Amino acid sequence: MSAPPPKRTPGKKGTAVAAPPARAYPHSQEAERAVLAGVFLKPDVMHSFADMLKKDDFYVPAHQILYSAFLDLYGKSGPTGIDIVTVSERLHAHALLEQAGGAVFLAELTEAVVVGASAPHYAGIVRKYSEQRKVIDHCNAVAAEAFSKGADVEALKAKLRAAVDGPSALSRRPLQVDISAFSGPRYLGEYPPRYAWLLDKSLPLACLGAIVGPPGAGKGTFAIQLCIAVAAGVAV
Repeated sequence: MSAPPPKRTPGKKGTAVAAPPARAYPHSQEAERAVLAGVFLKPDVMHSFADMLKKDDFYVPAHQILYSAFLDLYGKSGPTGIDIVTVSERLHAHALLEQAGGAVFLAELTEAVVVGASAPHYAGIVRKYSEQRKVIDHCNAVAAEAFSKGADVEALKAKLRAAVDGPSALSRRPLQVDISAFSGPRYLGEYPPRYAWLLDKSLPLACLGAIVGPPGAGKGTFAIQLCIAVAAGVAV
């Protein structure tokens, strides 16, 4: 029996084009398992990526549940609170042990051949794939909106740029400052503000100052004498 023809969607001028094949979201189960196994082997590595790597960055649901338990224990007791016993008890208390793969899966992770110090490297891979999936979701949402006859094309372009560039795009924009208000004869004809001096023309009063000099010049001795004079009300 021959295979059915591929589904076709309308193209330009009534032509027909083959629909793109469905593809799995980019992810790496191996990298995710390496992160989890690395934490079991060396819990201190949580310091390296706990703030950067989130539960939803994992693709496999069981890995999300297990890493969420890591984050919870890390937040309460630090890395010393993470081991197979505490993690199992935490999952069991929330009826999540089986959803996280079960006791057998946890035991496999603790016995996995992985270098704990390499966990941050794999965490970066997990994070990268997570960002890719977010871009795909944003682009798919924009594509769905683009099929509407009344779609705002410029708004859709802006959404696409936001999906690709992310929040960091704002920091890459050139800084535009209008300096016209700070130029011209207004400032050329003004005198600098008058200061009240603690030490005449050397150390301002009620203002941040600094005593600068090479080593051994007597900065510390001078500062002590100045403090004593100010405390005693002696003129300096």
